[in-house]
Formats: sequence, structure tokens, C-alpha cells
Amino acid sequence: MPEKLSLSDRADITDLLARYCVYLDEGEADAWLDLWLDDGVFAGASPQPLRGRQALAQLPVRSLSTGSRHLLGNIVADYGASKDEIVVRCYNLVTSWLGGGRFNSMAIARYELVRVGDSWKIRSNRIRRMMPGEPDPNMFPEGFCYPADQPTKFPPV
Repeated sequence: MPEKLSLSDRADITDLLARYCVYLDEGEADAWLDLWLDDGVFAGASPQPLRGRQALAQLPVRSLSTGSRHLLGNIVADYGASKDEIVVRCYNLVTSWLGGGRFNSMAIARYELVRVGDSWKIRSNRIRRMMPGEPDPNMFPEGFCYPADQPTKFPPV
């Protein structure tokens, strides 16, 4: 069993993940980008991974314009290769609040965090969306397992 996170590290990453959601949904691009390493990677939401600040900068604008709200739950966090790395696995519920409010998607997320000085930064966020009904399998990014009864395989980063 992996070593449990210290209470201080758990509090820090809980705060980071909450800020991730709020900054993303409120379109606070600079604050959201500051949570990432400069060469951070977000994979699974688009056909190709988004790499680096310039590519990542489009996400807060898109989230704000679609009325998205992200909520992370069932957060499991373990140290990685050292106590300066943390792997977070969680569920990400996304809703949209334009036109009355509706379910958007549920995703399984895997964050890789690294300690930089006295704070934590996101190295990568890899997601796999869980789609209701019978969606078109051609719409999924590379690495997305379809149908949903296949084992989870995160997109390559």
C-alpha cells in the first residue's frame, strides 16, 4: 500500500484542485495557467494532447463561454517516485449552466503533480470521459477505450 500523504500535502493538493476547477470555470486564465508547469500536458479531452502554456490557455476561455462547472470527487492521492511527486486519481463531473443547466460529462482523471519550491504544480492531467448512451466512437480521442466495458487506458502523454 502506498505511503499516505502528509496532512499538509493533502491540504495543499486539495486547495490546488479546487483552484483548478474555479479558475477554469471562471475564465481566470492566468491564475489557472500558474497551477501548471510551463510544459504541462492535458490529454483526453481533444484528439491531441495540449502541451504548454499557449495550448492550455484556450481552456479557461472555452469553459467560461460554455457555462461549464467542474466538480472533482473521490480523490485518491498517493506519493509518486518521491515525496516531491503526487499522483491523483479522481472523478470529474462537468455540468453546463447555459440555458438552464444540464449534465455534460463524467471523466476519470489522473493528475501528476510535482513540488516546486513550497507549492505544487500540475505536470499532467489525463482524462477518460465516460459517455452516456451510444455515442459515436469516431468522436473519441486516441487512447480512449470504447466501449466503456473495456479496461481504462489513459491517453498517452
